[in-house]
Amino acid sequence: MKTLGEQAVVIGGSVAGLMAARVLSPHFGRVTVIERDTVAAVAEERRGVPQAGHIHALLLAGEQVLSSLYPGFADGLLHAGAVPLRAGRDIGYFLPGGKAYSPGGAMKQPRDLGFDLYGASRALIEHRVREHTRELPNVDFETGTVQGLLCQGHVVKGVRREQAGRIGILQADFVLDAAGRASRAARWLAEWGFAPPDETVIGVDMVYASARFRLRDDDAEPERQLVFRGPAPAHRRSAVLGRIEGGLWHLTLAGRFGEDPPFDEPGFRAFARSLHSPRLHELIDGAERVGEIVQYQFPTSVRRHYERMPACPQRWLAIGDAISSFNPIYGQGMSVAALHCRALQQLLEAGAAACDPATALDGLAARFFQHAVEPTHQAWTLAANQDFAFSQTRGERPAGLADRARYAVALDSMILEDPQLHRLLAEVVNLARPASVLNEEPLRTRVLERMRQQATLC
Repeated sequence: MKTLGEQAVVIGGSVAGLMAARVLSPHFGRVTVIERDTVAAVAEERRGVPQAGHIHALLLAGEQVLSSLYPGFADGLLHAGAVPLRAGRDIGYFLPGGKAYSPGGAMKQPRDLGFDLYGASRALIEHRVREHTRELPNVDFETGTVQGLLCQGHVVKGVRREQAGRIGILQADFVLDAAGRASRAARWLAEWGFAPPDETVIGVDMVYASARFRLRDDDAEPERQLVFRGPAPAHRRSAVLGRIEGGLWHLTLAGRFGEDPPFDEPGFRAFARSLHSPRLHELIDGAERVGEIVQYQFPTSVRRHYERMPACPQRWLAIGDAISSFNPIYGQGMSVAALHCRALQQLLEAGAAACDPATALDGLAARFFQHAVEPTHQAWTLAANQDFAFSQTRGERPAGLADRARYAVALDSMILEDPQLHRLLAEVVNLARPASVLNEEPLRTRVLERMRQQATLC
């Protein structure tokens, strides 16, 4: 394979940055990951990931990409203590109408959907990705912060970085921004004369509080992850209790629009007791709390439309949360970043095979941002459809929102008699299949007929 350059730089050493370094490593002599946190040799939460103390989800799409980048990743995660979650069987939904095995409540009995998810802390997932990436002989890690880009004309030539209070320059043939929501790329690009990307912002005003517990009876429920929520807009409080490594259960409480879960012990437990189902309070009542209660505030989801920029610099791009920062309650962030990395990998491989190495990186950013639109838009739309069910949500409501909600209700009602549709719907929610498959024929005609039947019953 042709080498496309001597040096690549990745800004940010979180999950997105680590995957990006893996994707870049076959195409550059050296790949340097610059991370502001000093990273421990064990799995632990980092200050640079403020949401790390809350329950995380690695969706099917994310696991598939990680397993392709790092063969044996899933087995290694399990060996490190992660808990397997069989889709359709090991996740229970406590809804106002009772316990169910689908988010909409149609499935009242477990059904094996044929694939696994994994219960693990964010720290463990990131640690396993980092350990795999450290095995690559041409990937280096530096502790420091990037202060800006170096440009020559319309071409990025490297970065200005600060290490131990000293500013230095690192020349590079390619720079990738994986700094997450805090990315300063828009400001840096403006400094070099590029118009900043348009932004779409949705005000969700979510507040999370989380803690880990050692339950008195680990087998009190047969499922390994329990979701407590009610339909919008009446229910602004929710919770997820999931088993993770170390024999612990991770509990995240969430509230919207002033329904903030407290992070003191009495308030935390009172919030859990206030949910529509008493089951959560019963499970944690008398359970040993392990570690502190942590809180995280998430006021807005932000999507930066780099794909709309009339011009962007050569030999630079952004991925993951630096493009779109999603409401964490849906657990999409790591998996969307993985899909971005897969798109980049495909473009780099095509460029290395077909182009002169001297020009293969030219225009890569523009091509990548177009390819990144699909997974970004799918995750964004799935989240926005639910966020906008609350009247307090700020932002421009998409056209046809009510029709899509009715379509989703009809789909959920059909999975009871159609196991294949149940799996298909789960794969779409897990970003492993495009949402467009739910509108293909003959399924669309079936769903529209179910919608007519439901309208008649109303």
